[in-house]
Amino acid sequence: MNARFSRPVHLTSRVLSGLIVGAALGVMLAVVLLTRLDAISTGPQEPSPTTSSDPVRQAIERHHCSTRGFGSGAIPSSALIRTAAGDLLLVSFDRGWKVYQDRQHAADLVAVCLDDLPPGVAERRP
Repeated sequence: MNARFSRPVHLTSRVLSGLIVGAALGVMLAVVLLTRLDAISTGPQEPSPTTSSDPVRQAIERHHCSTRGFGSGAIPSSALIRTAAGDLLLVSFDRGWKVYQDRQHAADLVAVCLDDLPPGVAERRP
């Protein structure tokens, strides 16, 4: 009679062990994700004074931009880019993203912004 009960008890023990290990891994994953989410900025960030000039900081403030991105609640609709000629332009987010992805592009992405471009305007000086 003892052998008959040992199989279900052994199976139950293995299932419970698996659940405990799975729960522990889930908690560890949640801690890692929450730590990373805390590191992500939830609002506009000013660039370091050593990496930009006053016009860049002013444009970032004026157009509600961030050099690090926004939290999950904000979706950028424009971007600041610096052309190869050194001009700072406010462009659509799509164009800014293309500049960011194209490492050999002649322009650099400076920041992503919450301000919309006026209808029909592809780019403008900030």
